[in-house]
This record gives sequence, structure tokens and C-alpha cells, in this order.
Amino acid sequence: MVSDQVNCETLRLARDVFGVGLALQRFQSKFFKHGVRAGGILEIPEGMTPDAAKSLQAYFKKHHTGEDNWFSVAVLRDGAKFHSNTMSPEDGQMVESDEQSARQAARVFNCPPSRLGISDSVSYNSKSESNREFYEGCLLPWCTELTSESGIKLLSEDEQDSEEYYFEHNTAAFLRMNPLESAQVYAIGIRNRYLLRNEVRGFMNMNPVEGGDEFDEFPTAGGVSGQKGDSDGGADKTPKDDPESPEGEEDTKKRAALVRIVYRATDHAREKSHRSRAFVEWIDGNMRRHRERPEIDERASRFLDEFVAEMRAILNEVSERDLPSAVDQACHRFEEELCDAQRD
Repeated sequence: MVSDQVNCETLRLARDVFGVGLALQRFQSKFFKHGVRAGGILEIPEGMTPDAAKSLQAYFKKHHTGEDNWFSVAVLRDGAKFHSNTMSPEDGQMVESDEQSARQAARVFNCPPSRLGISDSVSYNSKSESNREFYEGCLLPWCTELTSESGIKLLSEDEQDSEEYYFEHNTAAFLRMNPLESAQVYAIGIRNRYLLRNEVRGFMNMNPVEGGDEFDEFPTAGGVSGQKGDSDGGADKTPKDDPESPEGEEDTKKRAALVRIVYRATDHAREKSHRSRAFVEWIDGNMRRHRERPEIDERASRFLDEFVAEMRAILNEVSERDLPSAVDQACHRFEEELCDAQRD
């Protein structure tokens, strides 16, 4: 039993849901404990004394209830008659009520009913889709609350204001993609030069290989990367398009640095948004720690300016309660724009 003094608001508000479920369990237990015999009334002849009535009741209970008396034949004496007055499980829709109770309990925590063994009308194409729906709808809010509380209670104010310490839940194993999706994602990352082969092999629990810590070169429309050739009517590559040229190598490094900067900024924004005071201080600092990194160039600096302006606008437009979701949507948009720019 949950005490009212315990800070368990969800369980307190849903106590009727859990109460119905417990009542169903107790009913099932008693029903089968008495050999699936329904309760009822003993009708005794007029004029029987109270002591005789109690004796008849005790006799009936002794010989016709309990496991040892299941399926025994009831023999009534002194002209007594037995009348059943309890609903049967079918009349009480016990199975349907039991399932509905589980559905209501799942609804309290926004949990898919299938996770509680209840057949669900929603079908998923793969287990990863089912896990993602369970994570985003049920687990993510709790993970967010736990990381926020951990940051507040386990880190000092200086550590909270810095960008070196944070808490997160690693859900990579739970949200693992199927082999085909994983291969496609890793292949895109290696081709677009933001993943190294050894990084991918590490994700797959495989040993590193020689040369796997360097970005690979891939054939282009004009032939092997780095070779002069005709592409689009015989036009030569520009130095920037040639990964082996100094200009091309430098551009690749800048692209990779921009990816790291963007995702580092969006990760920190999502983490800070759960504490409005820390988020305001972080934005007021104009992301100084990010700007001090040696890989910051004009393009990265321009992104940081746009990102800070967007975060300031969100801070002025939404409430503290809606701040995390608004920041998450904005970060997701910046990340999508980055991916589109990298493909171009």
C-alpha cells in the first residue's frame, strides 16, 4: 500500500486503477480457493433457533468449502435449502475486466499494452520499431527526469555550469537497428566521411583493422577519387572536389569539425533545457567554450550565432514547462539541415 506521505503522485492518482486490478486478483484467488463454488444463502425452516442455524452454517462450511471438499456432494439437513447469489466469472466478465485493468495500468505510464502481455491492435514491421515506440512514449520521459535530477543533485554548481560533465542513458543496445539498417547507416557515415571504419567496427564489437583510423576514398563520377578525369562532359575536378588535394583534405576536416560542433551544441542544449536557470546562463555565455575550440572557423562561428539566436527566441516564446520539447525540435531541425548540407 502506497502511503500518502510518499511522493508517488502517479500511483496516488491512479490508485483506483490498481485497486480494481488487486480486487480482481483477490476475487480470482477466493473463487478458485473454494473450488470454483459460488457463494450463496442457506434458507432454513421457520422456527429454527439461532444456535441451530449457526450449527447448520458451520456444518455446511466445514464440509463444502476449501480444497479438500472440492467437487463433493452437498447434503443439507433440517429442511435447509441453498440459493446461489454470486455472479459467475462469465457474468462478471472477469477475463475482459482483467485485460481492461492491465490496459488502464499501461495507459497510466504510456506503456504499449503488448509490454504487459495484452494483444495490441498496433502492428510493427520490426522489433526495433516496437522498441523505439516503447522508448519514446514510455521510457524517455523518465530517462529525462533521472538525468535532470542527477545533474542537479550530484554535480556542484561549477560542474553544472561547465560543459564537461553530464548524465545520459545509453540506449544504443535497446534501440539497435536490424542488420540491414545498421549496414546502410554505417555505409552512409563512412562514405560521407563522418565515421571511420574502426569506429564502425567498434560499434559492431569487432577488432580494429590497419588503416581503419583514416577516412576512405571512394570513386567519383570521373573515376577513382583523387584521379584526374572527365566528369560532366570532361570538366576537370576543382582542387576542393579532389580529396587528395590539400584544399580537398582541408575541406573534409572542416566538414567533420562542423558535424562535431553541431552535435555537441545540440546535445548540450537538450541537456541544459531541463533546468531553465542553467539554460539561461548557458545561452548568456554565448557558448564561449564552443567558440574557444581550435577547429572553429567562419562557417562554424556562423552556425553558433544562428543557434544562439534561435535558442534565445525559444526562451522568450515558450514556458519553462515547454522549453525541453521546443529546444529538442529546434535541435532536430539544425541536425537535419546539417545532414542536407553534408549530402550537398
